[in-house]
Amino acid sequence: MRVPPPLAGPTRDRLVQAFGRISLLVDRLLRECGEEIVCRHGCAACCRQVLNLRGVEASFLLEGARALPGEAVSLIWQHLPASGTDGPCPLLHGGLCLAYDHRPAVCRTHGLPMLRREGGETLVHHCAENFRGADASLLSPSLLLDEERLSLLMDAVDALYCMETGWGGDRISVEQLLRSGLHT
Repeated sequence: MRVPPPLAGPTRDRLVQAFGRISLLVDRLLRECGEEIVCRHGCAACCRQVLNLRGVEASFLLEGARALPGEAVSLIWQHLPASGTDGPCPLLHGGLCLAYDHRPAVCRTHGLPMLRREGGETLVHHCAENFRGADASLLSPSLLLDEERLSLLMDAVDALYCMETGWGGDRISVEQLLRSGLHT
């Protein structure tokens, strides 16, 4: 399995900027709706799915995993055989992500109120743990993460990465990435 090339230059800057924009919106959302949102560092309810990452995010995540101390990498290897569709993410240990600062966009936004357009309808979806006593669809549109815009932003950064590195645009699962990239 081929591992995405290292991230550098303008692509790295664009990815960091994109994650910064996400963080600003998430911070604002937490300030204004904090009591309704249980998603925080340490919440791992959504960390039980197979994620197929864009090359740029895979490269960034691998960079973070490779920078971990040896004991953390050993924990990842211990969790790799158990990972899969029903298992926790191999980066999850004790309810925390070992590569938290390098997590992909989906991990930064999962569970938060997202605006989605389906079949001509506009829907707001979020983790069932959030907004238990409130209707998230009544939030100001400026507090909703627009799924389509987020995807377009991340696709644009990934396209720059593909042009810069020659990566073919293939997505790679977190498990495949770690299996192939942690030992190289």
